[in-house]
Amino acid sequence: MKKFIVVVGCTFGLLFSLLGANGYLVASDVDASTVSHKTGNYTIDKILSSYEGEEFFTKDYVDEMFNNWSIDENTKVIADEEGGLFYSLTDNHAVLKTYDTDSGQVVEELSLDSPRATTVGELKEALYEALEE
Repeated sequence: MKKFIVVVGCTFGLLFSLLGANGYLVASDVDASTVSHKTGNYTIDKILSSYEGEEFFTKDYVDEMFNNWSIDENTKVIADEEGGLFYSLTDNHAVLKTYDTDSGQVVEELSLDSPRATTVGELKEALYEALEE
């Protein structure tokens, strides 16, 4: 299935995958409901479940990840179905839609206003808490 991404709104959104031990962390095969540090937020649970038990998941890794982002802790982020994160530098209300190029149907819609979204600060706090346990 061919897909392309369209950013809706007056913003330039960024879609990226979190780097992991093999270059790219893809959490699509991870069921967020199985994470032992479940928070009730989709994005936090998706990222926690993808990191849980991984050798690279250390305080230094988390520090470096957030330092590299260089974004405000109040910036909203949302995980996509593959474990990547979407955020906007200019608009905390941005929407990202992924379409099937054959049918033209929306196959995934990410909204920073969704209850599935969280803030960078909340995600950071959850990752640090998981490391302490």
